[in-house]
Amino acid sequence: MATLETTKNKLRPSSAVVRTLVNSAALLGSLTLAPMPKALAAPTIAIPGAQELHPISRAQNQSWLKRHNNIMAKAAKGQYDVLLLGDSITQGWELNHVAWDQEMKGIPQQKVLNAGISSDRIEHILWRVENGLLASSKPKVCVLMAGINNLALATPETIAGGIAKLIDAIKQRSPQTKVLVLGVLPSGQEADHPRRSKIRAINSLLVQVAAASGSEFLDTGSRFLSPDGTLPETVSFDGVHLTRQGYEIWASALKKPLRKMSRG
Repeated sequence: MATLETTKNKLRPSSAVVRTLVNSAALLGSLTLAPMPKALAAPTIAIPGAQELHPISRAQNQSWLKRHNNIMAKAAKGQYDVLLLGDSITQGWELNHVAWDQEMKGIPQQKVLNAGISSDRIEHILWRVENGLLASSKPKVCVLMAGINNLALATPETIAGGIAKLIDAIKQRSPQTKVLVLGVLPSGQEADHPRRSKIRAINSLLVQVAAASGSEFLDTGSRFLSPDGTLPETVSFDGVHLTRQGYEIWASALKKPLRKMSRG
């Protein structure tokens, strides 16, 4: 069985979920992490993309910091039933709340905290979770979708490992929160776009990550595609981000599992 090498100066993720994933030869193989000079610094990693396993702040970006502080202020004020956690695709619900309201009867917007931040990668979301996002509000459900912004440099295995670390961080801070892991959405308008095969590989691994962590997994990707596999401009205007019609499709796909998970 493949193992994660550790020495006095090398770090091993402590979570049971990450250990389960890393120890699976089918997922990660043999991975060695180099030492980090300090807790929030990007580590020197032997393989591309492995930085997903470590939290990194974007506080030097003023736009990000403003959005982050706004989310934290909302989280401190109230108890939310649903936490939407991700990047710009998740943040886009704020401009498409009509689609949410039409489908999510019984889950009003005031009970939903949108914690999506544009351009966030897995390691940035992990930093936010580990630095107070769940300190006050303990949502019933966290809808987690991340990884699209890691595609360029990271392998499917390290992206899946980063998601596993994220799930574990959420559950450590809010054990009662159920996590709904969403598959990475189709990217690239052509059916044979290079990103498609990588996304399929990621989502295949996320099935195992969700099962190992006791989370739910939902792949909504096929709902956005035409019969020939293309991603229509009516659904995604740039091959990544969704149009209003795209959010309507997404809301329709989410409503049943989200209602079920948010009961009680």
